[in-house]
Order: sequence, then C-alpha cells, then structure tokens
Amino acid sequence: MSLLQSSDNESDDNPFLGESDEECEEASSASNSNDVGPILFKRKESFWREIPELKMGTSSDRAEALCKLPYWRRLCPLLHVDDPAMVELATSTVMHFDPELIDEYRNRMLVDGYFNISAGTHLPWSVNIEHIASGIKTLAEHGWPPSFILMYDEPWVLTHQVQELVRMCTGNALIMDFATFFVGSGIDASGTTTNGTSGARENTSGWPPHRDRSSDTSTTAFRSDGLPKYSTTWIPLTTASPTNSCLYVIPRTYDPGYHQGDNGKNPLEVIFKDPAAYQYIRALPCDAGSLLHFSHRLLHWGSAAGTAARLSLRLLLICARGHVAVA
Repeated sequence: MSLLQSSDNESDDNPFLGESDEECEEASSASNSNDVGPILFKRKESFWREIPELKMGTSSDRAEALCKLPYWRRLCPLLHVDDPAMVELATSTVMHFDPELIDEYRNRMLVDGYFNISAGTHLPWSVNIEHIASGIKTLAEHGWPPSFILMYDEPWVLTHQVQELVRMCTGNALIMDFATFFVGSGIDASGTTTNGTSGARENTSGWPPHRDRSSDTSTTAFRSDGLPKYSTTWIPLTTASPTNSCLYVIPRTYDPGYHQGDNGKNPLEVIFKDPAAYQYIRALPCDAGSLLHFSHRLLHWGSAAGTAARLSLRLLLICARGHVAVA
C-alpha cells in the first residue's frame, strides 16, 4: 500500500538499514502503549542522537536508506508502512450509508455546493486520526513536507473508506490527487521553514478565497443533474475552529458565478457588492475526524490562525468523474 519497495534483505551493507522488522514492530508496540503521549513530536537532532548511524555514510547511502522501510517505520512508529494487514483493513471497512443519508448529502451538494459529516457514528474510521496528525508533525520536525504522510498506510485506508460515499453522492472517483496542510507550523507545503524568514509569509492561515477550478466554461464541468464532475474531500486531522483556521464558504445559492462562470470578474466583488451580502459567509468549524466534501466551484478559504492557536492539520482527497477538463 505504501510507495516504498520492500525486499527480503532490508539491511544489505548500509549502516542505515540495520534495524530488523521485529525491532520496528517492537518500537511500534511500545509507542502504542498507555505510557506514551498522544503526540510524538521530536526534533531532528534528538532523533539523530537516538540513531547515530544517520550521521554516517555517503549521500548515496542516505538516498538508499530513504527507499527502504526501516527508516520510515522508526521515524513514525505509531504508523504502518507496507503492512498487508492494513490492506485487509481498508478493504473490509469501506463505509456504507443509509440511502436516506445519501439523498440528504446529494441534496446539500446541489443546494449549497458542499456537505459535511461530523466525526462520530457516521464516520467509523478504522485508523487513528490522532496518530496521522502526530505523524505529520514528526515528519515536519525532521524536514519532510506534510505530504510525505502518504508514505504511510493510514491515509490510504482513510481514502479507501470514503470512496463509496463520494461515488454515491457525486458519481466521482478518487484521482490520486492529494494535498496536506499544516497550518501554524511555520513550514510550507514544500517543507521549507517560513517563520522568521525575511520576506516570507508565515504559515498561519489557509488559502485565501478561491475556487479549486476557476474556468469560465464551468457549466461543462457539471453533470446533467447539477452535481459537479470534480470535487474535494477535506478531512481535518485536528479540530478546525475560527481560532486555529477553519474553512469559510459562500454557499452556491449566493454565488452567481458558481454555475455560470465569473466571466473575468472578481467573484468577491460580484458577491459582496452589497455589504449585507457578508452575512452569506458560512464558517464550517469541525472536530478532528469530520469530513467536508465540496464542489470545485465552491468559493472557499481558510481563516487566519490566532497567535495562541493550536496547530491545524488537514488532508485533502481530490475526486473526479472520468477525464474532465475543468482547469
């Protein structure tokens, strides 16, 4: 399930690869014990002290180590890499919803351009959301972009679990387009540290107002029943609030350009030409493990985080119907 290649002999002659699968499993078991806090948050230097071999070897040795399982397993022992049991878990825990709920979500997609499901009974995730959030923090602390969480099995299990929901509500299927955000970390999408960098915008907010696909030929990107052929699943891995950055949207009903296109005009100027229209803005705070699904034409943005805000982590899964050009 992971992006890594495994082999019968992980160690070879590389000093980075001396850890056996058994040692990885032992570390994972220890990290899942009740004595370990919910967040594994280590600095790169402390990790090097725990594994001195990481300072040894040539650059080719290091590159080879990154293509093997032990490094990634030991980096985030709360998570799994290339674990056959996780494949079985994904295939056996696909979420199924009552037809009445599917009709409700479809109708909200048509009326508002999005639907949301609160964490809890209707979203029985089979993996630990908190462990995924912990993994992203650990990756960032060791210089890896948040998107490297896809090296681990858990995000793929999440994806598999919601595919049927998305298909039933929109007719769309996952197209393997992912995005991962770590708002408030001071680390941008490429893994570059931005806090304190001259001229760099601190990573304390989501994207400004935008549409995921902004073509003025937008009418061709909807099905005959009005459902979008391109949509996004947004899963908060930590609680999303106005304080630490949550999504804000303009529902379809109040957005003239949603179906017909913006025709070269700024949609914000069109929507907010009357000050009373600011009341159309809808905040969508939600708990960790909730789900938002929205159209490519929904005008949305992430609020700025407050100075005392918690770190905010998000996972996006992009879905589309067939080969649709909606750029």
